[in-house]
Parts: sequence; structure tokens; C-alpha cells
Amino acid sequence: MKWGLERGDSIRETGARHRSTYEYKRELVNDVNQLESRKVSLAADIKQEERKLKSLATMMANLQERRASIQREIDEIAMCCDFYCCPIEILTLNLRFGKKSSLFIKAI
Repeated sequence: MKWGLERGDSIRETGARHRSTYEYKRELVNDVNQLESRKVSLAADIKQEERKLKSLATMMANLQERRASIQREIDEIAMCCDFYCCPIEILTLNLRFGKKSSLFIKAI
């Protein structure tokens, strides 16, 4: 203890063992192979998730377009109501049965 140095932990505590260079290199090769296979697996997962993201983005764009179309139709119906003073009950019935707003103008 002249320089304040101590020996490391006991082999019994750490479970350390002597390995030859060949064994050490073989374990490193096994570790690299495992990491490579994991890398390939993760790359495939990333590709799949990117496809899902793209499909969700497309779905969102379609829904926004549909929402805008419905809003235009609502505005058109509101203009028809203001112009022709048609009762709201007729419009509600026509909307319930899925008729287009162009039919409102023809009906009135």
C-alpha cells in the first residue's frame, strides 16, 4: 500500500475469467453479428413505420379535403336558404337522405 493502490475486486465477486485471444475475438464476432442482425431488423421496422406514416398523412389530407367540400356545400345551402327563404325542415330532410344542394335549387 505504498502508493495507495489496491488490488481489484475478487474473481469470486466479479465472475471474471481468463480468455484466450481466440475466445475473445470469437465473442466479439458473435456480438457484431448480433448487432448486424438487429440493425437489419430495426431498418425493416423503420421502413414499415414510414409506410404507416405516409398512409396516415394521405388519409389526413383526404379527410381535410372532404371537410372542405362539406363546408362548401353547407355554405351553398345557407346561401340558398337566404336567397329562397326555404324552410330549414326541407333542407334537413334532404341532407338526411343524402341529396345534393343542386337539388334544393331545382325543388324550390
